[in-house]
Amino acid sequence: MGLTDFSLEVWAVNSAGKAPSSWTRCRTGPAPPEGLKAPKFHAVSATQAVVNISTPQKPNGIVTLYRLFSRSTSGAQTVLAEGLATQQTLHSLQPFTTYSIGVEACTCFNCCSQGPTAELRTPPAPPAGLSSPQIQMLASRTASFQWSPPLSPNGVIQSYELQLYKACPPDSATPCTPSQTETKYRGPGQRASLEGLQPYTTYKLRVVAHNEVGSTATEWISFVTQKELPQYRAPFSVDSNLSVVCVNWSNSFLLNGRLKEFILTDGGQRLYSGLDTTLYIPRTADKTFFFQVICITEEGSAKTPLIQYDTSTGFGLVLTTPGEKKGSRSKSTEFYSELWFIVLMAVLGLILLAIFLSLILQRKIHKEPYIRERPPLVPLPKRRSPLNVYPPGETHVGLADTKIPRSGTPVSIRSNRSLSVLRIPSQSHGSQTYSQGSLHRSVSQLMDIQDKKVLIDDSLWETIMGHDSGLYVDEEDLMNAIKGFSSVTKEHTTFTDTHL
Repeated sequence: MGLTDFSLEVWAVNSAGKAPSSWTRCRTGPAPPEGLKAPKFHAVSATQAVVNISTPQKPNGIVTLYRLFSRSTSGAQTVLAEGLATQQTLHSLQPFTTYSIGVEACTCFNCCSQGPTAELRTPPAPPAGLSSPQIQMLASRTASFQWSPPLSPNGVIQSYELQLYKACPPDSATPCTPSQTETKYRGPGQRASLEGLQPYTTYKLRVVAHNEVGSTATEWISFVTQKELPQYRAPFSVDSNLSVVCVNWSNSFLLNGRLKEFILTDGGQRLYSGLDTTLYIPRTADKTFFFQVICITEEGSAKTPLIQYDTSTGFGLVLTTPGEKKGSRSKSTEFYSELWFIVLMAVLGLILLAIFLSLILQRKIHKEPYIRERPPLVPLPKRRSPLNVYPPGETHVGLADTKIPRSGTPVSIRSNRSLSVLRIPSQSHGSQTYSQGSLHRSVSQLMDIQDKKVLIDDSLWETIMGHDSGLYVDEEDLMNAIKGFSSVTKEHTTFTDTHL
């Protein structure tokens, strides 16, 4: 027994007898306590508990230390608290966790003993350690998200919530009010898809986890949906007074993308281009306007209907339906407006032009000479008249100067003046032929005869034709001879079978 007072007496005994010594007092040292009981708990919360420790039935000394420990299922022990007090508080407990708590009492450094353990179950607490959701898919009007369970559920997770609200763009120059927070998903799953979003809009999102006693939420994360073509929403308003005409199109479009500019036209003529949504036009006289607003973004454009506004009556009339949308994303229907298509067509045009020019040049270079369809014509012999008006010894041919008597009248020469007439060679000169040059000269002299007819008077003809010299030329024979020379010249100068 530890720490106990004793009185000792020693006896000496032999064969003759015995003799006692005087009494001596002594005390034993401390020993491990005995009779420890399990601790008792009260005021238990999710993270702490108050523990009452009972003193050992046999302390075997002075208890100098009480130690509270937790024993796991594997047998490992963790000290939770220690001290001299028999009532101690356990801190930093995990919510919704079961502990095996025991007491260890010590009377000296090596004089310790442990008692039985008691089970301690902490109540649940709100979840903790929930991470932010991750974006899985993001489009212009839909998105999907995924998240992980909280690191410390602190109970049974009953459901998750996905909360969303529309935020103001970070670069917004106009005043903006965020929308109310909406719960887009509630359930036990860890994945959710959102629909009905607006294109090119900034949203903020968070996840809330719920268990039986509370909930926890992540930090807000922001995301921006994809862009789309702008959309016409409502007609713009036009108002006027005595001095100005006010056009307001602030509610006419859904931009669905980054705005480049607004264009206001009147009858096709541009009045304004910029980022403002209101324009004041000075009013100088009554006029009928034909207003139209065009919205241009990075993705395309959209038009309002054409509105006719008469300043004298203050009445506006919608003339057309809302304008069509044009966008750079509609490449399948308007590919011809793309740069790559224009360049491709230009290259193909140049190639075709080069091929066409090369064919023309090749045909010109390798063109075969012209082939006559028949042999060239052989010059025909000169026609001869049956008239023999010259002596056999006459050497003149063709046209010469001679005197022409009238029918049945001998020829006589009375003066130096003479008339150029046609001499018909005799048959004795049949072997002679006329060249083409002599024929031309003959025809020219014949034409000169007609020009000089005005120079010949009637008396000369009477004198010439009044004498009979034996040279008789009939007028009909003379005309036949002239026609014969003309036909010979024509046949030698005209080729109907060639291009000459």
